[in-house]
Amino acid sequence: MILLLLIIRVFLFKTDWLMNLLELEKSFTQQKIDLTVSTSTTLSIIVIIISAITFLQSLPVLVQELFQFFNHGERISNYADTPLIIYHFIRAVASYLAMTNSATVVKWINKNSTKQDINES
Repeated sequence: MILLLLIIRVFLFKTDWLMNLLELEKSFTQQKIDLTVSTSTTLSIIVIIISAITFLQSLPVLVQELFQFFNHGERISNYADTPLIIYHFIRAVASYLAMTNSATVVKWINKNSTKQDINES
């Protein structure tokens, strides 16, 4: 128990002493890592993530509703949940298209945001 407390004290509270003792800083030169990311890249990542989440939410419901429809054995016009099937189908297709064509969506967002900036000034 004493050894564990000693190790915790050295690693948590005496880190400067430990780094000097092991000479950890002497072999490294300071290098800065530039992590600048363009707004288009950020928007593209956001569009892909939101589209993927929407697709993953609507696909199971669509499959479940289609399974129930085929088990029910009615015509599509007589089935009560036909609007729900259509809604989730359109949602799944739209989110898939937005996910796979994220560059086009980002261009459209940038074009509309610049139009809005021009109208505001």
